[in-house]
Amino acid sequence: MKVIFVLPPFSAHPIGGYQIVYQYANALTKRGYQVYIYYLAERFMQNHKYIAKAKTNIKRVIELVNKDKLKLKWFNLDPRIKSFYHQDRPIKGRADAVIATAAETADFVNEQSDLLGSKFYFVQAYETWVNGGEKFVKHTYELPLKKVVPAKWLQKIIFEKTHENSIYIPNFIDENEFYVTNNIKKRSNTVSLLNHSLKDKNTQFSIEVLKKVKESVPDLQVLLFGVPKRPKGLPAYFHYFQQPNHKILCRKIYNQSKIYLMAPKHEGWGLTGMEAMASGAVLVASNVSGIKEYAKNQKNSKLLNLSNFQSFVNAIVQLLRSDNEREKLINQGLSDIKKYTLTASTDKWEKIIKDKK
Repeated sequence: MKVIFVLPPFSAHPIGGYQIVYQYANALTKRGYQVYIYYLAERFMQNHKYIAKAKTNIKRVIELVNKDKLKLKWFNLDPRIKSFYHQDRPIKGRADAVIATAAETADFVNEQSDLLGSKFYFVQAYETWVNGGEKFVKHTYELPLKKVVPAKWLQKIIFEKTHENSIYIPNFIDENEFYVTNNIKKRSNTVSLLNHSLKDKNTQFSIEVLKKVKESVPDLQVLLFGVPKRPKGLPAYFHYFQQPNHKILCRKIYNQSKIYLMAPKHEGWGLTGMEAMASGAVLVASNVSGIKEYAKNQKNSKLLNLSNFQSFVNAIVQLLRSDNEREKLINQGLSDIKKYTLTASTDKWEKIIKDKK
C-alpha cells in the first residue's frame, strides 16, 4: 500500500509535529508500506502569493547551490521513504491514502485527485496562529477530510465547531529512544526545560521560576535545550544544549534531571514532557489541555495554574527535597507512559487506512 504525508515547508530544525509524522512514516515503512513525504511550497504558508512565490524561488536557488539545506539531520528517516520539496502542483499517480498534517496543508490535500485514495487530516493542534487565524482553522475543519486527532480535547473542539466526529489516535513515546539509564535515586538537584522561540511556550516564565528556586536550593543546576542559541544573560548554573539529538536528550538531559519543567500557555500534546517522564524525571507543568492528556496531577506529575508563579517555585523546591514524593510520582509516570506506544498508534492508523468506507 502507498501512503502520502503532506507537510508544510521543509524544516532543518526539530519540530514536534514533523517528528510524529516521521515516526509514523518509519513505522509504516517497516510494515511494508510505500511512504512518500511531500513538503509544500512557501506560497501555501503566506497570504501574499507573489511574495511567497519569490521566497520559494529564492529557496530553490539556494538549495541548488547548497544541497545540504535539504538534508534532514535531526531525525533518522528511513532511506526507503521518498521525499519531495516545494510542492505547488497536484500530486500525480495513485495511492491508498493522502494525509494532511497541519492546517495549511488541508486545502492542498482536499484538492487532490481521488486517485490518491482516502483523504485524511491529522489535526495535531488548534493552530489559531496561522494566517487567517481561527476563521481559517474552522474552514479547514469543515473540509470533507477524515479527521484524526492525537488528543481528546482536540476531538471536542472539532465537534463543537463542525458537529463532526473525529478519530482519536493518541501520541506516543518511542520506548527505544527514551528510557531510564540513570538511577532515579542518585540524581543531583537538576531541572531541565525546553527553550522555545514561541511566546506561548513561556520559556522566560520557567527561567524566572528556576532563578527563584536557586535561592532555596543553592546546589541547583539547570539543563536548558532548544533550537535557538543560548539566551543572553543566563546565570552560570544554566547549562545549554543547542539542537541535541535524541540520544543526548535521553542520556545527558532527561536522565540527569530530577524534574522536567514546562509551563506553556497552550499545548497540543507536549511531547518533551512525555519523553522526560519516560526517562525518569518528574513533570512539573502548567495544567493546560494537551499536557493533561497523559499527565495527572498528584498522581504522576504536578500540574499547576500559570497565574500562581510561587506555586511552581514551591512545587519544585518540595520535590527536590522530598525523595519519597518524587519517586512515587516517577514510578507512576513510568507505568502510565507505557500505554502510549508507537506500535499501538500505528496499528490504529493502519486500520483506518485500510478501511475504505
